[in-house]
Amino acid sequence: MQVRVPTEKLGVFLTLINNRKVFLNSRVILAEDVTSNIKLAELEAKRISKTGENIEKLKTDKDKVKLSDENMGEGNQQKVASFEMTDQLKYSTVDIYIKEPKISIAAIPVTNSKNMDNKYKFNFFYDLKNAFVEGFYLIQKLTVGLVSNWPLILIGGVVFWIFRKRKSLVKLAK
Repeated sequence: MQVRVPTEKLGVFLTLINNRKVFLNSRVILAEDVTSNIKLAELEAKRISKTGENIEKLKTDKDKVKLSDENMGEGNQQKVASFEMTDQLKYSTVDIYIKEPKISIAAIPVTNSKNMDNKYKFNFFYDLKNAFVEGFYLIQKLTVGLVSNWPLILIGGVVFWIFRKRKSLVKLAK
């Protein structure tokens, strides 16, 4: 869809489209800058006037009339292009490609004050399952901790064995 909007109202128009985005799947908005075309039109007008001056310097014959006629035609085309450029500056042309979903559903959150407590209640079975899982992970961590500290456990066991052996030897000696 192509829309022509007054340039001073373009921002308001684009904001209006953006506010309707709840009901759109996708949108593509194309806007073209025409400032470079203005400079091109000015240069073309200068070229045509320069060509007209050069044609006037020529002697009058069939070719001069033909060249003068062609130059006037180009001048007229340039004037039309200038009018179109002025129109493009006054009115922005916006190409809009909008794709709406087949079914539009707007979800508006509404506070349910009657069951507000339910939002903060715990699910017993979910917590029970998590407790079993966390307990299993705790057993795994303890087992891994004991296995990773095996040199300390071995040294502690040897010290304990020597201490008991010495204690029993001291009792026999008395």
